[in-house]
Amino acid sequence: MLKPVDIQNHTLKTSMSGYNKKETDEFLAAIHESYESVLKENRELKDKITTLSEGIQYYKQMENTLQKALVLAEKTS
Repeated sequence: MLKPVDIQNHTLKTSMSGYNKKETDEFLAAIHESYESVLKENRELKDKITTLSEGIQYYKQMENTLQKALVLAEKTS
């Protein structure tokens, strides 16, 4: 996977016609910043998914326990 540092450190070769170095460097810097932001958001969302999944699992276990308690209460009444 391409990392922000790979974008930041990548150098482009010039040819006879060349390219506008300043414009290209600014564009690569913007790409680097955006990509870094997306990666950070992705990590945060993965962490949130993990946390929410753990919460869902907890409540599923609680639901199962309550269902068993209700069945037991019905049988004993």
